[in-house]
Amino acid sequence: MREKRLCSRVFALAGSLILSGGLTQAAVLYDATVSLASTDPTQLGRLSRDGITPDWSFDKDFPGVFNPTTSYHYKTFSVFVPSWFSFLQISIDSNNGDILGSVYDTSYNPNPLAVNRGLDVNYLGDPGGSGNFFGNPIFFQVVDRTAANSPSGGTIILVLDETTTTGTGLNSPVGLLVEGFSDTGFNETTPEPVTSTLMGAGLLILAARHRHRRVSNQSPDRQ
Repeated sequence: MREKRLCSRVFALAGSLILSGGLTQAAVLYDATVSLASTDPTQLGRLSRDGITPDWSFDKDFPGVFNPTTSYHYKTFSVFVPSWFSFLQISIDSNNGDILGSVYDTSYNPNPLAVNRGLDVNYLGDPGGSGNFFGNPIFFQVVDRTAANSPSGGTIILVLDETTTTGTGLNSPVGLLVEGFSDTGFNETTPEPVTSTLMGAGLLILAARHRHRRVSNQSPDRQ
């Protein structure tokens, strides 16, 4: 009977640790101010601005390539995505309408010989337009299913490219913010490692004490 009461107390303690202080927020996956430069690589063509802004309720179709024979400067940024933060919101803060942002899964591979110049490969989404919206950063949402389906998480590639060949998109500050959420309810919580450690330690103690009692009850001097 005492063992049953001990077992109940340990499991109750483990449960309270999980439900109480064992949650931590870690939503901001990337936050930086960057810019395009004339020394950045170039690609043939760029994404068409179709005016469609995706959210978590649907996957945006590839918008097509604009000016597939024209060279545009671009820059990429790699962002790690934990598996529990696969619902992503990307904000692009720029007053310059000549800079377009997009996001790709795992890698970005422009290819001058491909039909869509390689811009459709691993495409996840883009805001459908460029420049701040009435003074506010433009943003869009995507789901990184590669990260969600992998215990080790995944990687997204943020892409900035100029929309003209006049150079007006170069040397202009752009704020990039990537936030990760665990679901469409904008939740940002995940169990802390210390919670699992404490719970595991408690269960190990319980198992050791249970084994000790069983061995003691079976020893010759107690029969």
